[in-house]
Amino acid sequence: MAACSLAAASLPTILPAKTVAWWRFENGLPNEAVTHATAAGAFDGSTPDVSGNGNHLSAWSQGGGSGFAYRADVPFPAAPQDGTPNLRSIKNTGSYPAASTDATASAPTGVNIDTFTPPRWTVEVCYKPEITGGHRTVLGRDARDIATGNGSLAALYLQIRPDDSVGIAFTDVSGYFHSAFSPPGWMYGFVFGSDPEGSAAPWYRLAATCDGSTLKMYVDNVLVASTDLIASGSPNRALAKGSASGGDWKTGAWSVGRGLYGGGHVDRAYGLIDEVRISDEALPLNRLLGAPQPGVVEFSVAGNMATAKARGGAPGGLG
Repeated sequence: MAACSLAAASLPTILPAKTVAWWRFENGLPNEAVTHATAAGAFDGSTPDVSGNGNHLSAWSQGGGSGFAYRADVPFPAAPQDGTPNLRSIKNTGSYPAASTDATASAPTGVNIDTFTPPRWTVEVCYKPEITGGHRTVLGRDARDIATGNGSLAALYLQIRPDDSVGIAFTDVSGYFHSAFSPPGWMYGFVFGSDPEGSAAPWYRLAATCDGSTLKMYVDNVLVASTDLIASGSPNRALAKGSASGGDWKTGAWSVGRGLYGGGHVDRAYGLIDEVRISDEALPLNRLLGAPQPGVVEFSVAGNMATAKARGGAPGGLG
């Protein structure tokens, strides 16, 4: 594939008005390491933010134990909303994958996602998980000492838990911690030893929305969990960013492929990741990435009892 074709494929023809960051991982060849020209851990920013806001993403290293490599395995060949080609995803090259933003280094020219505290938002990721038996945070936001009662919690986790439930958890600017998780057994993955590329495993489209009143979690356009935020009593339910940073992370920064707990990098998300998008509004179903067009019917766990019964009971806990 010619380099010019790859560059063209990385630029969507239509961007939703409220997209503040979108990492598509289109600027590389299959099995090529995601570029990181600087020292390990230093911000590189070689994964462009195609939203135009300048919130670029940096792998921790070029390949190796903490890097990623491109794959031609993708969740959908083109975005249904506008037909934008989707040619690449990324996969961890070692046991410590990590990528993150750094507004200080990338100097965003539009909305700065490291500093904003939106009252309404949507986060989306396409993920093909490797089975690990632990927490897997596909998208997170770094912070600590912001949640009342547990200073180890970060600002946001979009993750799979050890019981294979999937959901969203976040801390608001008032210090309240909110979550919405599916029943256990909702996600299935691949075993690295027998299927290292996950060729027989499914892709999942994960999306979480918050409109300030309700937190919702979707998997493949199915509503799998919903939480009433008003019932918490929080006076301000906007997403927190924190104020104190650590030695190898900055408060408010977003992470792909790992989470943060107690100020340490944890919850590595092994597997394939694609189409990571952050919006500063609660998107309707028909505007989510990969949503069928035209029109989408919102199914839920409660409204689709056969599916819910087959996939398990009550959610487990976050840690």
